[in-house]
Amino acid sequence: PCLDDYICKRIIIRGPVKSGKREMAEYMAMRDNAHNQLRVHAFISAWHRVADEPQRDELLQHHMEVFSITTAKKVAVCREWILKQVGEGKQVVLHLDECDHGSGNKQLFSRVWNDVRDNDSITNILYSATPEEVLYSDEVEDQGHQEMAQYMIQEGCTINYTPPEGYC
Repeated sequence: PCLDDYICKRIIIRGPVKSGKREMAEYMAMRDNAHNQLRVHAFISAWHRVADEPQRDELLQHHMEVFSITTAKKVAVCREWILKQVGEGKQVVLHLDECDHGSGNKQLFSRVWNDVRDNDSITNILYSATPEEVLYSDEVEDQGHQEMAQYMIQEGCTINYTPPEGYC
């Protein structure tokens, strides 16, 4: 329901590590691909682990763009895709994997975050087991980033995900 709330532009999903948060992104993208052609989805991570390659392939199959923000060139490609979608009048949903990693103002991901955090055409869904980590990062040095992190945690729509019984 938070995704369909056009006022809520920051959704925080807190859930245990490896509990199925990525599948949530896939389900939302599949639903929108079938029912809402004006909303597009992208999965963004500050990591690019070789072991995650099958997951990235799966995300692509579920109508999501996938960006691993590991170089300045990849930042530029991601920003360009987002601006193109917004320019075409689409609502963009960014699924930010492990949002507490790479979020400091010295990290590459902050270059994307600065562009998207206040855009009304973009909904940011932040996934993490520990979203509060961004508040205590040594990388968050300036007041603007600190205020943004505080707002993200306190004013965003927060969903505490409890995995199904048998989660291991």
